[in-house]
Amino acid sequence: MFSKKRTFLLIAITVTVVFLVVSAVYAAHVTIDTDDGAVDAEWANVPMSFDAGVSTNANYDIVEAWVGNAADNSAFYFRVNLADGGQLPQNYSVLEARLDCNQDGDYTDAEDVVVYYALDTWLVEPGNPLGEEVVECQGSDYINCDYLPEPNNSDTNPVTFGEEIAGTPYNYEWQADVNNGDTDWSACLGTFNVQFASVNASGVVQDITGWRPYSAPNAVALSGVAAQTSFTSVSVFVLGVMAVGALIVIRRKLKGE
Repeated sequence: MFSKKRTFLLIAITVTVVFLVVSAVYAAHVTIDTDDGAVDAEWANVPMSFDAGVSTNANYDIVEAWVGNAADNSAFYFRVNLADGGQLPQNYSVLEARLDCNQDGDYTDAEDVVVYYALDTWLVEPGNPLGEEVVECQGSDYINCDYLPEPNNSDTNPVTFGEEIAGTPYNYEWQADVNNGDTDWSACLGTFNVQFASVNASGVVQDITGWRPYSAPNAVALSGVAAQTSFTSVSVFVLGVMAVGALIVIRRKLKGE
């Protein structure tokens, strides 16, 4: 039979593994103004970030990207910053947030959603001097979603739903309205995988991040828990160090018996 100390050691290992698994799923409740010309301070509370850094063209080189959602799941927010010196070309270049809502490894199913921000000189008009466009697409309609007749499984949002923020580096914020339109978000209101990509005017992917899990529980699901339920990579590191330290102490005590 196991001694009490060995049982405690097994429990400690199990708890450590559980903490590390939980830490792999991220969530962040934020409200972002995508029309104020500034990077919103609330992004500092968002733990999910990516480091793509594989594009040789700074104008498409995604250095970091973030995602957050409103506490009531009424909106999702996205942010990308490009490499220093990079600025999205105004020739229908696109930044995409790809949501793999059924978690099968792609973003092209009816359950999936793609939300993209585009710049194009053809879209320039009074009230839209940058030629911005923010579109929500059902994954299965993604290739043609901006060209399908209404009603369809896509939504072109107001220009206030996205912005280019000049600086070093350039940042881009955009959002999706879950409750207003034809896009079906039902499969995305839980845990899903998310990926970001930059695409040129020819439809060729220039940079892409890996997939990361994200959880979008609503405020009711988080009742009694802090609104920020996720763990950052720093938290994972700290937990790991604490766990290893505890296991070393326990092992030494076991040897001393």
